[in-house]
Amino acid sequence: MLENDLRQRTARSDAALRDAVSRLAHPKALPEQLAHSVAQSLQQSLQQKLCDSMCNVLVPATERAMQNMLQQVSAKVAQGIKEHETKLQVRLS
Repeated sequence: MLENDLRQRTARSDAALRDAVSRLAHPKALPEQLAHSVAQSLQQSLQQKLCDSMCNVLVPATERAMQNMLQQVSAKVAQGIKEHETKLQVRLS
């Protein structure tokens, strides 16, 4: 019985030692797990920062640019209509 117990303990210790040595010999798993964990935690933060940036910087800048462009188009159309009206009045007179 004592001999059996010693064999089992020795076998478990041997298995644990082999597992530890195997992890040290193949350290790729730890960096991959660490990289995956960091990527997941950064992904949410980056998505939130991108959304904030889009809402606070890009959208207002685009709105200002579009407003400016449409004001220029409106001014040119109004100018063209006045020129056309003037020419039409000269022809009709």
